[in-house]
Amino acid sequence: MIRSFLILISGFLFFPLLAQVPIGQWQDHTPRKSGISLCEAENKIYCITENGAFFYNKDDNNIQKLSKIDGLSGFNTTAIAYDNKNKKVIIGYKDGSIDIIKNNEIKKLSDIQRKDIYGSKQINHFSFINNLTYIATDFGIVVLDLSKNEFIDTYFIGENGNNIKINDICSDNKYLYAASEEGVKKALLSNNQLANYRNWSLIDESILPHNKENFNAICYFQNTLIASHHNNSDDTHKLYFIQNDTYQELRPDTEQNTQALKIYNNQLLVVGYNHFSLYSKLNKAPIFYKKNKLWGWTTIPEAKDAIIDNKNKLWYVDKELALVKMGTNTDLGENFKPNAPKNVFSYSLTSNNNSTWLTRGAFDSRGFITWTSASFYHYSNGEWKSYDLFNIPELQDVRDIVAIEEDFTNTNHIYCASGISGLIDINISKDKINAKIYNESNSTLQTKTGTQVKIYDLHLDKNNNLWLSNPETSTPINVRKADGKWASFPYGKTYSYISKFIITKDNTKWFIIDRGGGLYLFNENETIDDTRDDLFKKIDVKDEYGNIISNDLFSIAEDKKGKIWIGTIDGIVVYQSPQEAFTNSENFYATKIIIDINGKAEYLMKDKKVTSITIDGANQKWIGTAKSGIFLLSEDGTEQI
Repeated sequence: MIRSFLILISGFLFFPLLAQVPIGQWQDHTPRKSGISLCEAENKIYCITENGAFFYNKDDNNIQKLSKIDGLSGFNTTAIAYDNKNKKVIIGYKDGSIDIIKNNEIKKLSDIQRKDIYGSKQINHFSFINNLTYIATDFGIVVLDLSKNEFIDTYFIGENGNNIKINDICSDNKYLYAASEEGVKKALLSNNQLANYRNWSLIDESILPHNKENFNAICYFQNTLIASHHNNSDDTHKLYFIQNDTYQELRPDTEQNTQALKIYNNQLLVVGYNHFSLYSKLNKAPIFYKKNKLWGWTTIPEAKDAIIDNKNKLWYVDKELALVKMGTNTDLGENFKPNAPKNVFSYSLTSNNNSTWLTRGAFDSRGFITWTSASFYHYSNGEWKSYDLFNIPELQDVRDIVAIEEDFTNTNHIYCASGISGLIDINISKDKINAKIYNESNSTLQTKTGTQVKIYDLHLDKNNNLWLSNPETSTPINVRKADGKWASFPYGKTYSYISKFIITKDNTKWFIIDRGGGLYLFNENETIDDTRDDLFKKIDVKDEYGNIISNDLFSIAEDKKGKIWIGTIDGIVVYQSPQEAFTNSENFYATKIIIDINGKAEYLMKDKKVTSITIDGANQKWIGTAKSGIFLLSEDGTEQI
């Protein structure tokens, strides 16, 4: 029986952090390279990225990823800070969720996320002022007592009390200042009616230029209010400081593209997109100013945030390098990020011999290539390695690698299918990578339009012959034999949109025909060069009454007992006796599995587009869907595990 569970969550939840991941539990392999913000917490540097968080332990040099598996609220992190008084790391998210980390435990605060607020609830910044945490959000200011994990108040300070995006908050112990999309607003800290927007005033244009425009960062340093104006139209910044109701622009020749303002040991750190400045006094040149290229890399920093740690080392988060450490008196840099695939985008996954291959290229929903530069990733012995044109020059003009098959006899030898460039034969060794491309000039493969050699899928048979689907040509079925010679077959040219396929235990190739074409079956009877005994057949997916169930197919797998499971646009069908495909033409049909949901009979995965099916060692079925996540089913599919 399929079981459904509803879990209601209120208040905050506790999760142990850094627990050993047991067998049967999930692990996270999401890349974390594009840094957003960071903070120092005792001996650890915490970093949030576009795809989650991690920390670097300065004591043992270890990197630890943090994700939903560890108890975090999600992957879309947007802000982070460390409250030294309460010894807590606080993380904010795009949806308004907040996580608090202390003593290797995570507490989740979901009040903002659940609050009925129009528009975005994104957390933008945390400021610790007079034992309270002021949270800058996309709708206003939220006040949190971090010692009790209790929310105290919410300030909507836009015009007429409307929502307004707050980017940063600071204080001079008399006023609270908010850098917003409508300028810099201030209010008396002593006023206990700050929730009333009328108690907030906009700093006048005579004191601050562009006073009604977007300001992205603000701080109070040496009796001076410093604010960064961000011109949204051309993405430029100007840094102003205000003293005695007059303003000046701070070093307009160098202080540009300000991302963040920080104060350390009575020194001001200005974080620019491609530079860092540290001031002891505003009217003097900075202690250091860095815009040089980092040692070991060819690009200047692309920073979003930076800190100076308790040992006077500069750390920053970078668009490509994640977390970077620099000494304040040297240009030498060292970057840190968890081991993971180079890119977050992926299309196909193949596992064999305790190694996993992941491709980045793709066909879109219409079967067209996406013109993605060739790249793929390999996971083995707990480590990911990434491959692209930078370590395989032959991939320079290759696009959309959509499938990989590993050689049964040599795990360092792989075959890659490209949606435009044909077959790429790659040998990977410690010292060298050799790659050879097969297309219409040196194989039986044909071009689709005169230039594109489209390969949709590829598999090795038990005799180490490599079979490929070369759709939209007159010979859509091709094979590179174990001896290196090629052969092709015209079977299926009428149904040339063949795409994904499997090779079953009896050596039959089951091809999915795209665009609602059903199935195409082919078996050469292990005599590739003798076509007289070839078997081939087009099949509509019909039920026992001869009615078409669905020809819109997206996935296919053979289970341990030889049954064929097929994912359609509307659930799953199964061929219970696939060996009869060529012999029982009149009565060959698929079945739909009936399950019991709360006493009501229902078809398995009804109304779900099933995009992937994998069979595990216990003959259980792992089902991937387009919009409903992953399901693990029992051997016969009637129970959700």
